Amino acid sequence: MPVERITISALYADAEQLGGQKVTVAGWVRSVRDMKNFGFVTLNDGSCFKDLQVVMNRENLGNYEEVASCGVGAALIIQGVLELTPDRPQPIELQAQTIVIEGPSSPDYPMQKKRQSLEYLRTQQHLRPRTNMFRAVFRIRSVAALLSISSSRTVASST
Repeated sequence: MPVERITISALYADAEQLGGQKVTVAGWVRSVRDMKNFGFVTLNDGSCFKDLQVVMNRENLGNYEEVASCGVGAALIIQGVLELTPDRPQPIELQAQTIVIEGPSSPDYPMQKKRQSLEYLRTQQHLRPRTNMFRAVFRIRSVAALLSISSSRTVASST
């Protein structure tokens, strides 16, 4: 029986209800920080601008080394317990229990965590939707299109 995944935007929206529960998320790695006994993965699934911080413990995760060596852009499916962290910079974090590397990323993946210039993005058109700026533009464009359709239906129905 497949486990139903939840989007990162839904985690932030329903954090109070989901706190302490086991959840499954999927997304792309924005960064990986490896410490001695634990590490952090910053994950984004495109459902919102916020990233999810995933905490991985070396003792509890069988493939810790493999995950810690993942590059930016790797696709992961993570199952763990959502913790509320109001005293930290991020309001929630996911304590990973299992991490599946669905799609590895090559070391020469062209997008890194740093900000990319528009000139550079012109040469990497297929990666534009992964940047915050283009995601914001596409969201505004989508809302504007819906408003345009809605207003044209209103005008058509009133004539």
